[in-house]
Amino acid sequence: MPEPQPFAILAPVPLVHLESSTEVLATEASVAFGSNSYEVFNKVDELRDGNPVRVLIYASHEGAEAQPSYMVKWRGWYVGQVWNDDGRHPEEKFRPPTALSDTPSWMTFWHVSELEEMDKKHWFPISKVPKFKGGWTKLKPPRGPVLVGLPSALE
Repeated sequence: MPEPQPFAILAPVPLVHLESSTEVLATEASVAFGSNSYEVFNKVDELRDGNPVRVLIYASHEGAEAQPSYMVKWRGWYVGQVWNDDGRHPEEKFRPPTALSDTPSWMTFWHVSELEEMDKKHWFPISKVPKFKGGWTKLKPPRGPVLVGLPSALE
């Protein structure tokens, strides 16, 4: 992988989708997660100049507000996004099997390569993720993907 950018993406993803992503990554180079936060990914695409960007993922909890104590346990590389007007990925083979029954409502699908759950000793709370140029406030953790600074442990 190339040198990491000075920023990363912090994103919540349902644990069931993270766990079933291994099935996709057994045959494909990346897995796609749905989002309506297209502005975030457009900004990342503008800044990354075609290079992969570190993705920090914490398991989201259905219907619950994110808490500063939630732990970043997964990481990967953002490699691009795919738009589709009908709310579904144009190539379902990139979607986690558990996401295939989702109601088609996503504006964009962000692709992650080399997705892995980190060793427990490398987990850290989302409150330790630094801001990037105005970014998110640690008192109100994000409910969707956001641009963040790259934690020093990952530089």
